[in-house]
Amino acid sequence: MWNTPPGCCPPNHHGRPGFERIFSPSLEIFDEQQSWYLPVERPADASELLLYGRVAGVYSAVYGPPEQCFPALLEIPSGAGKLFFATTALSNFQHGHYRLTSRWRKVVRDLLMSLQNAPVDFSEVTIRTAPPEWAASGAGVRLRVSATKPVDSEVPLHEISAGEWESEPLSLPDGDHVFTVRSGDQTWQTRLVVGPREERYSRMLERGFRWYHEAGMFYDQPDGSAGIAEGFASEIQPDGSHPFRGVRRGDGYVENAYAFQLYAELTGDDRYATIAGNLMRLVLDRMQVLDRTAVYGSWETREYWKTLVEMDNLFSDDNGWISALVLADGIRRGDDETVAQGLRGVEALIRTSDAEFGLQVNPWRTPSYLIGQGWEAISRLPLTENLDVSAHWQSTPQTALLLAYAATSDQRYLDFATRGLDHMVAEFPRMRLETSRTAEYIRFLLPLLAAYHYTQKSSYLDVIMRIGEFLRERQDPDSGALAEWDGRNPSSNATYGQDEQSIVQQNGDTVTDQLYTVGFAAMFLPLAHQVTGESVFDELGTGVLDYLSRIQIDDDSPLSGAWMRSFDFGHWEYFGSNADIGWGPYCVETGWANAPILIGAMLKLTGRAFFPPPAVRTDLSTKVTAEFDAIAHPTPIPAGPPVTGGQVVASSLLSSTQIFWRGDDDLVHHTRTYDGRRAGRAVGSA
Repeated sequence: MWNTPPGCCPPNHHGRPGFERIFSPSLEIFDEQQSWYLPVERPADASELLLYGRVAGVYSAVYGPPEQCFPALLEIPSGAGKLFFATTALSNFQHGHYRLTSRWRKVVRDLLMSLQNAPVDFSEVTIRTAPPEWAASGAGVRLRVSATKPVDSEVPLHEISAGEWESEPLSLPDGDHVFTVRSGDQTWQTRLVVGPREERYSRMLERGFRWYHEAGMFYDQPDGSAGIAEGFASEIQPDGSHPFRGVRRGDGYVENAYAFQLYAELTGDDRYATIAGNLMRLVLDRMQVLDRTAVYGSWETREYWKTLVEMDNLFSDDNGWISALVLADGIRRGDDETVAQGLRGVEALIRTSDAEFGLQVNPWRTPSYLIGQGWEAISRLPLTENLDVSAHWQSTPQTALLLAYAATSDQRYLDFATRGLDHMVAEFPRMRLETSRTAEYIRFLLPLLAAYHYTQKSSYLDVIMRIGEFLRERQDPDSGALAEWDGRNPSSNATYGQDEQSIVQQNGDTVTDQLYTVGFAAMFLPLAHQVTGESVFDELGTGVLDYLSRIQIDDDSPLSGAWMRSFDFGHWEYFGSNADIGWGPYCVETGWANAPILIGAMLKLTGRAFFPPPAVRTDLSTKVTAEFDAIAHPTPIPAGPPVTGGQVVASSLLSSTQIFWRGDDDLVHHTRTYDGRRAGRAVGSA
């Protein structure tokens, strides 16, 4: 037997055992998900038909082969014949959901034919309709065929280019339609459903909400009272299953609560309102930080809040989502206490913003960072190092500020939000891209729409319309897909999987991102039409929702009724670059993807407004502001360590008491007392 290198499987880019990428000598990429293989050293007389390696790209290894490769499929001369040796179970391509499906089928078919030494003349044929899967009643439909040689069809076709045939527009009645083409003794079929758009969206909603229960997204209790999970991770296992991702996310809770509340109103079914109320109550009762430090009012965005020591990062975008939708819920119910909690979240965002620019400082921050810097110091940090003018991080805090204005009519919130948006508008389109330009523009729409709704400033409408034009140029006319553009992509094979990156490699890759882009587009584009009345947003929103109804998973898996992150509308299957270090192409999110998609469909069907008219409740904003001022400038605490240099803040934490003070050394010091015992340290500079 050949020599076997140490170990059974090198780690992939996520640090887990296995590789997910195979490529051919011609650099075609074959995605094998979480693969396990037997490493071997290639015999001198063997040919490598497929290889393992870390390669960047979607369809091909755009930077060539990596420095280190491993055999995946070898062809070895053996007497008068030949031996094929696979270092992994290639036969698992269907059970394990390997992508791209057509490439894997060809590899396995060609391998079997070669072993039989009886090649068969297979015709390569692709048959599809435009639009695919479903068409609205009365819409014109075309049949399209790609083939290596002419085919017979029941629908007349004419050749539009070499190997490409197309029908004239077909007017089809509502119902199911099957189209068939033949070449020799081979047959290919495709199916199309024609029906009313309202009926299609209603079906999408029914299947989408049913998925939460059938996939086990609710912990223990189907009414949401025990919480909801984040979804499924991207790393598809060899048996084709997705690992359950059980993280409790505050932003996901409020997004799903909003979706379930809308569905209760649409269907008149109080069970969905109960779920919405239970999810929102868990956020209000268990996720807001009330420790009287510079973290006060923020939301724990991962799991429930316990202690400052156990707290995760306080992402500004997640805090923005929670504050905004808590306010929306409080306004809807006329609940002052809920509105006050939302205002605390907004005030926490104001205190962690640059005062001059009205934008979040260091939006990816920790409790120790906030406590160490303090609210006053944050506003004085060097902007070049600490201000991230990215819609990914800034858009939801700005939206929360504008909903705070709607809840109270307090001009301070409106002024602060528009100050930040005016700076972003002045920079547009020069903004940092977190994943892609398409995603950034979609994210930027929401606060722009809110600001235009409340101010009618033409500068906001101008950018809104420029975004609409950009999106129209990126929308596929057949499917309604919004292509990712100007992605944040790996710059080499070595950088693949090392950062937050896009699911495309280069412009023109026919891939959409339901997690960062299209899910939010489904929600924001109907709002854009509501707020502006511009037909371009009605057309864009309809196209996106039509597309999402076409790619909603429909099988017997736990994913049926949901959407994964990355869909390839060119090959018509879920597929994309797996370069992102956190969220691969096959993850499923209850919030951020599924919830905004469902919200968008309901906003489209009902025309329900998202931005409420301003209510005069400045007493609430005054009360909340006073709470923060009392923390920033507290009354001196008589007990505790000697104070020689300024402010002291105390907080009760379980059985201990924490005390923070600024000393003569201009550092913020921290002490925790346990039954009179004390341990202290400096936690940051002023």
